[in-house]
Amino acid sequence: MALLATIDAWDRAMVANDAEAIGRYMAEDWAIVGPDGSVDG
Repeated sequence: MALLATIDAWDRAMVANDAEAIGRYMAEDWAIVGPDGSVDG
């Protein structure tokens, strides 16, 4: 159940575009690649 709660929290953070919450789930070397190929991170 902890995994499902984590997935739900991640989804809510992404939909809300909550950078602070998203950051809690990302490793320092993780990057987001945009649809145009741009990299953020």
